[in-house]
Amino acid sequence: MAAVVVLGLMNPYAGALAQERSLYEAWEETLLFGIDSEIGAVLDQIAQSGDDRLDDLIVERFATSRNERLRVLIVEHFSARESTALHASVRTLLLDDEMTPGDELMRVSATYLSRVVEDHSGELLARYEQIAERGSLLASTIAIDAIGRNGSEAAVRLLLDLYERLRGTDQRAAVLRALGRTGSEQALPLLSMVAADDFEESALRHYAAESLGRIGSPESLTLLTTLLGSSDSLLRAYATLALGFYGEEESGELLEQALRDSFWRVRVAALQALGEQRRDAAVRAIDYVARRDPEGTVRQAAIRSLGSIATPESSGRLREIARNERSAEAERILAVEQLVRAGALENRELLVELMAAEWNREGSRLLDAIGRFLSEEADGRLDDLYGRLITHPNHIIRIYGMRAVGEAGIRSRIEQLKEIARVNPPGIVRRTALASLRSMGIDFDPEADDPQPARPDAEDEEGGAR
Repeated sequence: MAAVVVLGLMNPYAGALAQERSLYEAWEETLLFGIDSEIGAVLDQIAQSGDDRLDDLIVERFATSRNERLRVLIVEHFSARESTALHASVRTLLLDDEMTPGDELMRVSATYLSRVVEDHSGELLARYEQIAERGSLLASTIAIDAIGRNGSEAAVRLLLDLYERLRGTDQRAAVLRALGRTGSEQALPLLSMVAADDFEESALRHYAAESLGRIGSPESLTLLTTLLGSSDSLLRAYATLALGFYGEEESGELLEQALRDSFWRVRVAALQALGEQRRDAAVRAIDYVARRDPEGTVRQAAIRSLGSIATPESSGRLREIARNERSAEAERILAVEQLVRAGALENRELLVELMAAEWNREGSRLLDAIGRFLSEEADGRLDDLYGRLITHPNHIIRIYGMRAVGEAGIRSRIEQLKEIARVNPPGIVRRTALASLRSMGIDFDPEADDPQPARPDAEDEEGGAR
């Protein structure tokens, strides 16, 4: 025993290695012998560690388990890691004629095979066809989506055939959406016919119009432009969405005109598209919508669009919204968020100004939001702003500042963090200070290092920072 202690003292990494082995062994035992409900937490821990040594055991657990929820979690685990280790097991599951998986397992499995593994085999295509025709409504639409993600000529032909064979509106709508995802011009005749037919079901026309945009053929522009004048307000919204898939030169002016539409969803679709196109020429029109539109949802979409365009002019408009105390608080917060995401350093002057204006306002949501946004920006050049947050009376605002200091690794504030840990009793404020110190490699014990008894902090309440 003494030899072990001496060895541990000689090798500072021995304890850490032993702890790692112990954790690995605990995971291994749980995967081998644990009940199904224990596995989810273990998968989360393994994912956070980035350890792939237990992949074979996880795959075996998937193959032997009959718990659908657990199987879903395992597929999601490998999907999040973009690992193909589960390929054979998921493929076997979906190709089993004797047992069709439940809807959720079907969804995550088909998505895994399509997006992560990119398995576009003929066997899977045939199986998806069976499920599309015989499965539940949800399973059928999932299978149709998977066929669309296959993207091959055979998949396009199958989708066109299924549109004629399937009679349910939901299933036919799924086929139209899937045809758009294939990007195949073979689908244009059917999509154009459905979108242009005034006597066709509205839902089918909507999805046909969207898919025409996804395919993005120049010959579809005339039809989509015509649909902008439809009396069906939702069809106008889908046509606007479709135009957003085209380039700025092809659809920019049409999208600007759509900002005047009386239906709010059309305006939102146009704003999203203009933001994605980063259409600088539309900034003045978008700014008008951000300030004057009667619908709050539309004003917020306009603010996001200005943030996406991210030019000096659009950023200037956002700063005006952020400063305007007559604007809705949620819109001011959203404007600040866009600016911080674009570059907190470039907007330091505005942030200092707003922090000063909101500093003494009790429960200021704007100040809280500024603190939260800054806590996600690890930039040592913002030290003065982080330092200001640490001094605020509200413990949540202080926590934001401490987190930012730790993430940015601002070592000049180490003693300040130690002092916060010393004077605050066990609770969220102390934990945050210690966590920030640990992120900079400082292991600090406030009880051992505090010569003075800790004084309570009235603001230190047990609870999480927003």
